[in-house]
Amino acid sequence: MWTIIKYNKNNLSIMKEDLKKKLGNTIEYYSPRFKKEKFFKNKIKSFDVDLLNNYIFCKHDSFKDQSFITHLKNIKGLSYFLNGYINNQNEINKFISLCKSNENEKGYLNQSFFNSIFSGFSKRDKGKFLTGPFAGTVFQIIERKGSNLNVFFNNLNISISKNSNKFLYSYI
Repeated sequence: MWTIIKYNKNNLSIMKEDLKKKLGNTIEYYSPRFKKEKFFKNKIKSFDVDLLNNYIFCKHDSFKDQSFITHLKNIKGLSYFLNGYINNQNEINKFISLCKSNENEKGYLNQSFFNSIFSGFSKRDKGKFLTGPFAGTVFQIIERKGSNLNVFFNNLNISISKNSNKFLYSYI
């Protein structure tokens, strides 16, 4: 059974080690990530970003018993367990499956993930580059043509493939 844990960023490895001591080696973790790029001193710096910030999915059979969770609340690095995880197993499994099906060979989320998550926002007319030489730049969507977006920013008109893994973007 999956649960969702909020953790202290600096103590993730300590929390995992303590959970391993209490639950054994059968515990499983999942945290969707993507690569983000930024310009820093005229160079592109690439770094990993946790999609869920300081939340992580954690799977173990013992989580079926909510009273067992109360015995784990004092683990160093753990802030809390999200409530309602027992009733939301289908949604958690669907989300994890969606993430895993949209990962590249290195385990990072592709643009296809952001397209599927933000499909309801596709009517929006602005976006923001998450990676590439224009990371952090906001763009205006001029036109949607099939699998391409024609965008305008910094007095440039360019076409971006919605399936490209070179430029990750999200709608704003």
